[in-house]
Amino acid sequence: MCINIYASASMSIIGIIATFIIYNKTNLLIAFGIFYFTLMEIIQTIGYSVIDKCDNIVNKTISYLNYIHISFQPFFYTLFIFALLRYYRLSYKLKNVDLVKMVLSLAFVASIFSFL
Repeated sequence: MCINIYASASMSIIGIIATFIIYNKTNLLIAFGIFYFTLMEIIQTIGYSVIDKCDNIVNKTISYLNYIHISFQPFFYTLFIFALLRYYRLSYKLKNVDLVKMVLSLAFVASIFSFL
């Protein structure tokens, strides 16, 4: 978690603004990558409002959402990196679609194992 609720809320707002700007200026996959990590900050901001209230249903729901979000970070992080590399043409090997699919598949399998 961030330092406090104000830091998480600030990062959430900055992330939402950055998502819209990047979506309009670059492409959907890069914007989605930014949004995925902004979603983490939004979940944490809500979590701060119910912290130390273990019987609260919102606290339990936020805890599960955090767990699910963290479990799928390897896949979405990999997707985000591939989108950045493709957009900025930093890697010519990304033209090998089979390689990209294999790496994304392995990241997805890792996410599923983490979730389980």
